[in-house]
Amino acid sequence: MFNTVIYINYKTYILASTLSKFFLNACGSWGLRKLGELWELGELWELWELGELWELWELWELRELILSKN
Repeated sequence: MFNTVIYINYKTYILASTLSKFFLNACGSWGLRKLGELWELGELWELWELGELWELWELWELRELILSKN
């Protein structure tokens, strides 16, 4: 049980670290805020496990649309 918790926490840390770096480089603070919102809602890990990170891609497209309008 304890080893499983450590493993899950380690996987979570790696996921958060990797995505944080990607979003910081790609989207700046805007991306990190959106990533944080997904994380707080508990949706990020579920999307990762299901292999459905399309919501993150949609956020990226939304950002591009907003930037193109300004």
